[in-house]
Parts: sequence; structure tokens; C-alpha cells
Amino acid sequence: MERRVSDLEVRAAVLENKGKVSENRISDLEVEVKYHGRLLFKMQGATLVLVIVMPILIEYLSS
Repeated sequence: MERRVSDLEVRAAVLENKGKVSENRISDLEVEVKYHGRLLFKMQGATLVLVIVMPILIEYLSS
């Protein structure tokens, strides 16, 4: 999935499993954020879950 808003580009992808059989699909996720073609950050796997999902979960649980 790729979206472009003005000069901000966000790409989310599911990485190939590299021949391993894995039940943990979280480790196969990757997100890139670019601004004017320059990479701002790139997250993969558990880091992605901690940075994006946890704040949403905390907000949901605290309401």
C-alpha cells in the first residue's frame, strides 16, 4: 500500500518470509515514511507495533 499527500509518502509492506515458516506475522511488517523523497523513518516488526499500535491501545483502554 502506498499513499502520497503533497510531498509526504507512506509505504506499508509485508516482507517476504525468506524461506522460514513463521507464525509471528508481525515480524513481516514494514513501514517507510519519506518526505520530499528523503527517508524520515523506517520501522519493521515489533518496533512498528510499539510505536503505532500501543498508543492507540493505551488511548482506547484509558477512555
